[in-house]
Amino acid sequence: MASPHTSSFICLPFPSNDEAYEVYFGVCIGSAVFGSIGASLFLWQVLCSDTLKGASRSQRCLLVLLAVSDLFADIGVIGRSLFWFFCWRRNEFNKNENFSSHVPEAAGGAVLECWVFFWYLATYLLTFFFAVDVYSAKHSGLWKHWCSQLFTWLFCVVLVGLGVASLWACPPYTDCSEDAYCIAAHLSCTYGPILIVMAALPIFYTSTWHKMKKKASEGPMVDIWQKEKAISRRKILTIIVVFYICWTVNVVDGVLLIAAYSILPGHSLNTSRFFTALYHPYYIYTVWILEALLNPLQGLLNAVAYG
Repeated sequence: MASPHTSSFICLPFPSNDEAYEVYFGVCIGSAVFGSIGASLFLWQVLCSDTLKGASRSQRCLLVLLAVSDLFADIGVIGRSLFWFFCWRRNEFNKNENFSSHVPEAAGGAVLECWVFFWYLATYLLTFFFAVDVYSAKHSGLWKHWCSQLFTWLFCVVLVGLGVASLWACPPYTDCSEDAYCIAAHLSCTYGPILIVMAALPIFYTSTWHKMKKKASEGPMVDIWQKEKAISRRKILTIIVVFYICWTVNVVDGVLLIAAYSILPGHSLNTSRFFTALYHPYYIYTVWILEALLNPLQGLLNAVAYG
């Protein structure tokens, strides 16, 4: 779900009668329902509960946006899945077909894909900037909340625009580009943010925890700081683990996609000798099902991690 490539209505012809897609979208609906419930609970925790009373105003604002983004992403996943079941499944496509009669359905599906892509990007970036805010609060405090807001929404718009445009930038246009440069640009916009957040979270939170650890060994309130240090360590580990649980499988999907292809002279993307071994349908469907199960649950798991 991190990338609209190959498993998207953006790419035509999109498979319409594959039983594997029935399982995939069915799992998406079930997982997204639980995720949306969890995101709603997360939102209630931030707005009404006292569980986050130690958070600053800027941190609460980021968590509200994170909960809303998770909720909107899950709603988009449910809408996309229902769209496939009720509007797309019965369409029969083949490579030689004129798709002009299916443009409305394809456009509707593409909008839903962009919606899901946008809000999941927002969750990555808000998770990242929450870590930045926590780090800043324990250090210089120079980072401004408006910077987090500006960069989050600006990057979301730019990355979604570039990520989708790169699929259509090179021929074949509607079938999603197979040009190596266009695919590289698309993967950079979709999988790049996940990798950056995965690398950054341990760095920011480890530095923050060491700062708290040093403070806990000094001053007259050692016992209080020691208790806060222990609570913060558990929370930090939980936040990092939750993000890794939800998105590591997408990184695996990206690695399989990259490893399955090789860039040959002429800038064309051709199947490599590892394609058959690595990009076997059994492996790919397994990864997709895991994505459908884990990605939408981020809202529910965030309620546990941040609550």
